[in-house]
Amino acid sequence: MSPKKTSSNEDIKTTTDEIRAIPVQAPDDNELIVLLPEFMEAFRAQLISDQERWRDEWKQRPSAGQEFRNFNRFHDYLTDFVQRAMPLPWLKVIGNAYIAWVRETHPELLDQ
Repeated sequence: MSPKKTSSNEDIKTTTDEIRAIPVQAPDDNELIVLLPEFMEAFRAQLISDQERWRDEWKQRPSAGQEFRNFNRFHDYLTDFVQRAMPLPWLKVIGNAYIAWVRETHPELLDQ
């Protein structure tokens, strides 16, 4: 039996819209903050692409052991970089970390 979901996609969308509406005052010289909207758009595109390919598989995997699964995946990326000169897929690395964070902070979204 699945746990009762305490938040809906509409609740999450509303919260996201509210967060986006908060004015952010960043120092003009903080390139990391200035580039955040560009990064978020690229990350969002990666998540959409992953959703089309993997659907909700991330909800079916347990939080327990995700650290080892993620580090094993990161090792695969590093192996590809060293042996095949493939660029590191930073958005996928961040995507794995993001999914781990969601699993830990919003367990009500999981199918378990």
